[in-house]
Amino acid sequence: MVSAEVILRRGTPHDAEYTFKHALVRDAAYSTLLRSRRRQIHARVAMTVENLFPEVVTAHPTVLAHHCAEAGLAEKAVAFRLKAGQQAPARSAMLEAEESYRQGLAMLNTLPESPERDTGELELCSALVRVLQQTRGFPRRRRSRQARASESSPRRSETFACLFDRLDFLRVQRAFSLSSEVHLILRPSNT
Repeated sequence: MVSAEVILRRGTPHDAEYTFKHALVRDAAYSTLLRSRRRQIHARVAMTVENLFPEVVTAHPTVLAHHCAEAGLAEKAVAFRLKAGQQAPARSAMLEAEESYRQGLAMLNTLPESPERDTGELELCSALVRVLQQTRGFPRRRRSRQARASESSPRRSETFACLFDRLDFLRVQRAFSLSSEVHLILRPSNT
């Protein structure tokens, strides 16, 4: 395939990187794989990168998030999306951070309900709200409410900060009914 110039090789054979010359050929080859085989390949790639190339894990968590998502490893994919979103603002890549958090939330919704999932959702939503506040503004009312809450007690302040982040997220998203979301946030946990 290299001699036919369907695949391009960069580097020497033992350290070479191979890429398809055309994206359409790559897509056609990929689509011929059975879904189960694709999942296996993505899982092997994710495991190999995670075990042998920690510098890639640190520098490019979106690569791992993609392979984990395609392999059906939702929990790992969510963790890597969160990490990618946390790293993006350091590069002034706020839209990339927003997209990472949104994809993490979408992947999180494929997991069964659990306290861990709720905690992950709150963490991703809070992070998304912080990004949206930087890109779209920070409501003045929230600052005064959070200041009043922090005067009463630190634990209450933390609880209200999370709740305010969630409420701000909902206001920005306008995708959920505020009353039902507040009910879900405030309901007692089964654990």
